[in-house]
Amino acid sequence: MIKIYLAHALKNRKKVRKWELKMEKKYPNITLLNPFYDKNGEGGRKDIKQLDKNQPVKRKQGWQTRLVKNDLRMMLECDYVIAMFDHTIGTTMELVYAHLNHIPCFLITEELEVIIHPWIHHHVTTTTNLEMLENWLKVKNDIQNKR
Repeated sequence: MIKIYLAHALKNRKKVRKWELKMEKKYPNITLLNPFYDKNGEGGRKDIKQLDKNQPVKRKQGWQTRLVKNDLRMMLECDYVIAMFDHTIGTTMELVYAHLNHIPCFLITEELEVIIHPWIHHHVTTTTNLEMLENWLKVKNDIQNKR
């Protein structure tokens, strides 16, 4: 089973979640770990459930540290990172963390200024678009089927 961490912005969580569930159904040998919805298979973060229900978000002191530590722990369990680039601090930090821990990272963007940026070039394994990534997922899934 291949595990892949999905780095993306809070504002894109619903769109990414929809794509994630579609890919997991299509490619059963691949597990996509979404830091907003997957927490050791427990169903995700309480604050995200509140946001998704348009309820006020209640967070306890120190929530930022707990959130980051949980995301980093999840990332270390993965074979790859897919970063849906969105110009946010969190996704950028996840790219750097993946690089520092030798986790191959695929950056999803079609923005040329992002693709050619020296810091992006240094920290990611490759840049690609969603269609090419889905082809890569299919190949990885097929290889796992043959094992």
